[in-house]
Order: sequence, then structure tokens, then C-alpha cells
Amino acid sequence: MSAATLELAPSGSIGAAQAILSLAGGDILVGDAAGAGAGRVVRFSAGNLTNLITGLDFTAGVSLALTPANELLVGDVDAVTFAGSVDRYDLTGAFVGTLIRGLSGAYDQATTSGGNLLLTGTFRNDFSSSNILSITPAGVSTEIASGFSFSSGIAIDPQSQQALVLDFGTSYVDTLLPVSALTIGGASRRECQAEFWGGPFDVAPNGKQLSRWTCTDGDACDRDGTANGVCEFVVGTCFTVSDARLPACTAAGVDAAEIRILKSPPVLAQIQAAASAILPATAAACSAGVPLAVPARKTTRVAVRAKVGARTVDSDTLTLRCKASA
Repeated sequence: MSAATLELAPSGSIGAAQAILSLAGGDILVGDAAGAGAGRVVRFSAGNLTNLITGLDFTAGVSLALTPANELLVGDVDAVTFAGSVDRYDLTGAFVGTLIRGLSGAYDQATTSGGNLLLTGTFRNDFSSSNILSITPAGVSTEIASGFSFSSGIAIDPQSQQALVLDFGTSYVDTLLPVSALTIGGASRRECQAEFWGGPFDVAPNGKQLSRWTCTDGDACDRDGTANGVCEFVVGTCFTVSDARLPACTAAGVDAAEIRILKSPPVLAQIQAAASAILPATAAACSAGVPLAVPARKTTRVAVRAKVGARTVDSDTLTLRCKASA
């Protein structure tokens, strides 16, 4: 299919498109990094292209803040100093305030389920590497990853909260997983040696995190996106995790892992192979995720045993529950 048949506006309508955001209702926002006061954010609505925000320089990422006000967060890089900033606007394009300024650049951004902004395109003070910042709603920034040639595009998987990051000069996509989104097997002193990732964990009425993921067929958590009698999960494993939720557990090396799933030999082999590919591990490491289908009104259990030699150092079981659609 030719891209020309899919265009929203005539070629050249946006000279330096660098960011895109889809809004509820179908409207689309696009950043135009034209520079020197010509930068802007444009809005596609009902086939029409209009300016939403003007007077920017090198427009960077555009995201929707997870606040009741649904503010827009718009990155900008000064055309003279090349300092980056992130400003707040309402959905009419009116300026609300500045979230953060004085950054060593800005490129793309995404908001986490916790309401923090992940920002790419910044650098360490000595420019030894490009990094990724996590910025709170109060404008406090923390470096969460570094070592990039130039961190650019970023997106967050809403189910696992895994961030996918493009790095200029490399031929792959980097992935980052927040430890707080991993599923732990309990609260003992060895539970941080093996944890699961791929879906949001259930929470008991008392606030306790459960080693269980529940999904309704066809809901957003269902990876196949269809109410077809099956929930599709993605399951991955992590090892040697320094987890603040488990202060009594000291992360240590893991030599191997044994995966068990009842009556699912093909998927078992894939999850086992993915785990084995990153072991042995002496530092935090997470496997690739593997799709696993669970019929509606059924549950499946995935067990992992982390080992050092022949000794099991952590044994966890994850329950996957699929509820039928209404």
C-alpha cells in the first residue's frame, strides 16, 4: 500500500514533523520542529489542519499528562542555546506553565501509568552519553538510563509499562522495565531472584500485591485485541532484581532457571528458551516476552525456579486468569 494514499495532509504541510499524539475522539497532534520561532504543534481534526500552539523553536515530544486536567506536555529546544524545556498547555493550546527547563536537549516523551514523564534526547553534563530522564508532575528529574548514542523515539507498553527506546547509531530497540511493575512471588528474603513481567499484577483489597494477572477477553489487557474466547498475555522473566519492595532480599547471581506450565509444551519451550538466553546473570536481566493464550473462564499457572548450581534460590508461580466478556 502506498503511503501517499494514507496522508492526512498534502506533502510539505509540516516541514519538520517530529512528534505525534492521538487524542480521544480521533484528532491528531503533530509537532513541527521548524526552529527559530517557527516551531509549532498542529492539529488534524475532521480532515482540517490548524495551528494549536505556535512560537516554538525545535518542537520536541508531545504527550498527554495523566492528570484530571488532561494537560498537554510539549518539549522545545531553544534555537540559540539548545537548552531543552517542557511546557504545559491545555487542549485549546493555551499556555499553562513550565514543567521543567534548563535541560541539555529534548527529543521525545511518554507518560507512565504513575504520572511521570519519560524524556529522551538529553545528555550527561560531560556529554559522555545520551540519557533518559524521569520527570515528576512537580518538575523533579531523575536519570533512569544512560549510555545511549542519542536517545530518540520512546513509547510505553500500557500493560507491562515496558519502555521501548530508539537510539541513533544502533540497529536495535532498547527496552526498559520499571521494577515497580514486575510481579513478585511473595515477601521472603529470596523473592527478588526471580520475578515476572508482561502484565499488571492484581491487588488484594488490603493493598497486597498478588502473583496473579486477571484479564477480561477483549479488554485492553487482551493482547489479541478481540473478544474471541481467549485472553492473550505476554509473559517474561527477570532475574537478580534489586527491588525496593523487598528490602530484606539481596539480589544475587542466578545460573539457570526452570520453567513449568501444565499442558502447554510449545509455549513452555519458548518461555524456557527466552529465560535461558539471558542466564547466567550476575546483574539484573529480563528475558523477551512470549505470548501465552488462556481460554475464557480458565486459569493457567506459570512457575519459575531460579537456580545456583543445583540449588533453588527462588521459586515463584504466576496465575493467569481469563474472564469471559460480558
